[in-house]
Amino acid sequence: MASRAGIDQYLYLRNLLSHNPLALRVLEAVAGAAKWNETPPPGTARGISYNCYKTYVALLKVIRKPTDADIDRAMAGNLCRCATYVRIRAAIHDAARLLEG
Repeated sequence: MASRAGIDQYLYLRNLLSHNPLALRVLEAVAGAAKWNETPPPGTARGISYNCYKTYVALLKVIRKPTDADIDRAMAGNLCRCATYVRIRAAIHDAARLLEG
């Protein structure tokens, strides 16, 4: 929806999730792993899949310190064209550390 409206997806999600500290921390970790603040290389695109993102927030609600296997199971239902699973996994671990304090 954000891209269709011409709004930055990250900023759109930050606004949408402003009432949920857990969701914001996960979003910050995902955006950091995606290097959202950097301009993507020419000819490439990027996005934050809301469905995938909701999965990661739900995972961290249930398991505060997920293992790689926990994350893999959560990601198994999300087929992502970007193929950045390794970076996503690292971002989920980063978000879990942020939640610790």
